[in-house]
Amino acid sequence: YVGSDLELENYLIATGIGGEVFPLPATPATDYLAVVAANVGGGKSDAFVSQTLKLSSEIDADGRIDDFLTITRAHGGQDEADAWYRTTNRSFIKVFTPRGSTLSFGSGAAKVALPPKADPALLVDPDLRAVEETVQKTAIADVEQLEESEKTVFSAWLLVPAGAKKSLDFKYENHLRIALADPPTPYRFVFDRQSGVTTNLDILIKAPPVYQWQESGSALFNYASDDPPGRVVLDLTLQPTRSAGPR
Repeated sequence: YVGSDLELENYLIATGIGGEVFPLPATPATDYLAVVAANVGGGKSDAFVSQTLKLSSEIDADGRIDDFLTITRAHGGQDEADAWYRTTNRSFIKVFTPRGSTLSFGSGAAKVALPPKADPALLVDPDLRAVEETVQKTAIADVEQLEESEKTVFSAWLLVPAGAKKSLDFKYENHLRIALADPPTPYRFVFDRQSGVTTNLDILIKAPPVYQWQESGSALFNYASDDPPGRVVLDLTLQPTRSAGPR
């Protein structure tokens, strides 16, 4: 019964456990990140894989936002008796960013030979087909781009042998511009955590020249957690430093 399903869905969303992708508002200027890893052919190695996300976000004098993301995954199952724990962790990773973001740098992506796609006639789910039709190559080797959940997504493979640690690096620009003419200026950063994934999160946001964050009293604002909640929302305020003259 659809009515009952909608009622349950709204309840889960209201209590913060719905798992929905955060919809980005037009204002305030909002940056967004979600990292989703899917184990494909990596046995049960996820049980011994830990993940660290480090994001450095910098706002320039024109309100342009550049993000540099490092995804590090460590495989600690090398001493396990069962082979399915010791197998190489094969993760297909998708990085969700604000729609319109552009990728300028990437490194660490593995090249994986995939079997031919199934007959397109069998791909009947309209939502899946709509996502598949947006997939395109980027200028970065072995990194693709697609549109999903009203976000621009960068995707790549990361292969981590047992006992090893490997990283993916991405640099991208948010298409939004922060209007700095009328301070104080609100700014929001949202992080959605993948359910069930052990994640260490470290976010560093740098204010534009002659500005500082009201919340930290400096040009830098740092959020770090070894066990972040399902959704992290940072509502911040840019204000001119005392030494800043009229703009």
